Amino acid sequence: MAYTISEKGSDLTTINFKDVNGQDLPDKIPKVKQGSLSWMPNNKGIFYSKYIQTKKHSTNESTITRKDEYHTLFYHPLGSKQDILIADFRELDDPNLNIVGSVSRDGRFLFVYVYDRDNANTIYYLDLNSINFKIHRRPPLTLLIHDTRAFFVILDYDHETESAIVLTDHSAPNRKLIRIKITTAMLGCAHWETLIAEDPKRALESVVPVAGDKLMVIYIEDVKTFLYVHCYKTGKLLYKIPLGIGTVSQCYGDREDTEAFFSFNSFLEAPTIYRADFSLVAKTSLLQLEQIPIFIIARKDVKRNGQNPTLLYGYGGFNIPVLPSYSSHRNIFVKLAIQGGSNGGLLVAACSHQRPELFGAVINQVGVMDMLRFHKFTVGSFWISEYGDPEKSSEFEYIFRYSPLHNIRLPRGVQWPATLLITGDHDDRVVPSHTLKYAAQLYHYIKKSEIKLIQRNPILVNIETNTGHGAGKPRDKIIEELVDIMSFLQRVLQLKCFTYGRLNVQFILNISANDFLQICIFAQFFSFPHSTIIFLK
Repeated sequence: MAYTISEKGSDLTTINFKDVNGQDLPDKIPKVKQGSLSWMPNNKGIFYSKYIQTKKHSTNESTITRKDEYHTLFYHPLGSKQDILIADFRELDDPNLNIVGSVSRDGRFLFVYVYDRDNANTIYYLDLNSINFKIHRRPPLTLLIHDTRAFFVILDYDHETESAIVLTDHSAPNRKLIRIKITTAMLGCAHWETLIAEDPKRALESVVPVAGDKLMVIYIEDVKTFLYVHCYKTGKLLYKIPLGIGTVSQCYGDREDTEAFFSFNSFLEAPTIYRADFSLVAKTSLLQLEQIPIFIIARKDVKRNGQNPTLLYGYGGFNIPVLPSYSSHRNIFVKLAIQGGSNGGLLVAACSHQRPELFGAVINQVGVMDMLRFHKFTVGSFWISEYGDPEKSSEFEYIFRYSPLHNIRLPRGVQWPATLLITGDHDDRVVPSHTLKYAAQLYHYIKKSEIKLIQRNPILVNIETNTGHGAGKPRDKIIEELVDIMSFLQRVLQLKCFTYGRLNVQFILNISANDFLQICIFAQFFSFPHSTIIFLK
């Protein structure tokens, strides 16, 4: 078994190994970043990716902010101290390529994906069977698909037809599913067979081959996911798996098994693992879908009169929708607060700049704030396809107009909204300087402006120690951050009453908001479902 460990929340990880008895093996692979792990079929080694820095850097330069260059694919034979280079493509003189190796489900092929900054990719392959599943030196790779404008991912290899099932956005922005023969793939799209055509109204999110002759297909439409079953050979729709409004994720299955598993959660249902037995499931007719442009989550008896306390959450980037999900948090606000993290931090910062008078509070977590220099740090160059290239004059002007760091415009006659900025001191994805420069600039503008005479709303910066961008954050850190956010909102929005849980038992407390919320979180995580805590200021 191979597993990765991250220190202090960094995206850099160390690969460690255990045997089937749980005993640690001496093999360790440090400084691995941006790439999946894939085992050789005989379990004698593992494919992984890491960055190779080819330039000399100053000894004072932080590894947290240093730009990552030359992603490289290696093979690590278990028990060996010398890893074998598989692919680096340094001859292309592009330090921003991203390389991922993936062994096919049947174990015959190693597929090597080479992504550019626009997420378009080239695919090479290595027939592992032809080398008897042994690698002693850098092997020759065969070009399979080359297209500088499209994204491809191989989902399965079919021995009967000697072809691969591929998900792509080639001439299909909402994606489609195609079948290509390994031997004729390079002849072009005229030799590709379309299994599931692009749907102009729905995005094809993912496809999982299961139960011999079936495909589990997840679509996104109107910010909701839908789960269907198609025929593996023809791509024809067979039936829909009936689910309510929510989010389907983590779908797993195998063509050799009749069962598949997926996770489903919604605004009212916590994440639940479902088992689909295709030997028993009944066919149902395709239902007509409804259009829902926005989700409003509230009690049934709430009057929609525009006077209700509301928390808006947004992300808005990288083709990542904010889908329905369950949350056990109980939030009550007397004004409008907005919250976003990472790209969502950029979103809420831009909103607060355009209409600062609309918001009572802004929660900005690890936001991308300096849009003119984001590409100069760690993996930021891979975001150019999303934001634009600041090095190009035509795109610079567009980016400059919405960059939060460069577009702070203070309102006249009203305060800047209460703002809580959060970053992690070991965030090597959106580096802390984004938040720190923005906070300094905002402070400078307020200090020299006439708004300082009326500004009473706090602008706070929370630099979390020994944490990164958020992945792998331990529970105690999650609790602390939630307490900080809720305490901040309670204070700045002057909440008079906060109700938690059911109305069976009540405690009237005269304690600080921070202590109160610690109790709330304690009750939540240790399952006291019949208690209610009412906080009176």
